[in-house]
Amino acid sequence: MKKANFLEFPVDPLSNGKEKVSNLIRENLAEIDRLIEINDKNYLNFVAPLSDLHRKMHELTVPISHIHHVQNSEKSKDVYSSILPELSNYDSEISQNLQIYSSLKEIAQETGGRYIRSVSGDLDINQIYKEIKMKAGGNELKSSRRQQFVERYQWPLLFALLSLLLEGWVSERSRSRAKMKS
Repeated sequence: MKKANFLEFPVDPLSNGKEKVSNLIRENLAEIDRLIEINDKNYLNFVAPLSDLHRKMHELTVPISHIHHVQNSEKSKDVYSSILPELSNYDSEISQNLQIYSSLKEIAQETGGRYIRSVSGDLDINQIYKEIKMKAGGNELKSSRRQQFVERYQWPLLFALLSLLLEGWVSERSRSRAKMKS
């Protein structure tokens, strides 16, 4: 079984939090500009690095958000409130970047896939389901259920252990009564 590699939680994520977020935003935007200039984009040279940028931002901002929501101190409010506008602008800039959108769409088409913009609700999931259903020849996709057994040996085991303890206690009392009579 593969062990999960969890990142260590930063000792003080609020320390220089605003500066760290601002610097990472600048670095990420510069890297996005560089990625957009790549001529033959594919998963390895465009999608994966773009995903890594998102992961790095997530790793930096989630501890700040967590500390703010748990501590709710003045310091956490100040740091969290100061990074929100920057993060909002950064996310808007990336999500509305037509060059990223067209690059992702182009990669999907070149690899035989489809690019479906995510929307609120189940519209995008329904669209994906319809496309899969059509590729399957219009047949209904089958699902099956398997019965999963739940082990309930704990109750008989508890009864057996209690009986064993009770037997020891009863036999000890019987022996002590027998000694007292003799």
